[in-house]
Amino acid sequence: MLLLAAVITDLSFTRIPNLIIITGLIIGVFYRVLCLGDRNYLFIIVGILLPVVLFFPLFLIRAMGAGDIKLFAVTGAFFTIKENTKCVILAILIAGAIALLKLFFERNVRKRLKYLFLYFGNMFRHAITGNFLGIPYINTEDKIVVKEAGIKFSVPILLGAIVVMGGSL
Repeated sequence: MLLLAAVITDLSFTRIPNLIIITGLIIGVFYRVLCLGDRNYLFIIVGILLPVVLFFPLFLIRAMGAGDIKLFAVTGAFFTIKENTKCVILAILIAGAIALLKLFFERNVRKRLKYLFLYFGNMFRHAITGNFLGIPYINTEDKIVVKEAGIKFSVPILLGAIVVMGGSL
């Protein structure tokens, strides 16, 4: 339900409120400890922090949103490290499939390629200057391209979590 709330707010407002994240972390830890009897607190903490550490470089280069990374921390509160790894892999595969479907149905290959070239061009410029932090990878006037070409990663995270919980797509 928390991931569904995150998807709804992400689709509606292009952001995931920290209240959803904090609530998910608290409920997830209590679920693991009280319902599942998991007393390996170190693994619970590592499961929460591992996605943050692994995906933080992608946030720095603006390839992944902070809300999406925090959602993986929430799934890490509910899932074991192995289960969360499956969730991450499934979410990435589902996101790729959604991106391909979006290309096919919206016929926006040109916009996607423009987005790709803008991204890598700006990354290259920042790599030459050595300035990666705090600089957007897309110019302000090109944000429309990003909005139209991008996908909401919260949706694949939800779908990946459903599959890991034993559901199916």
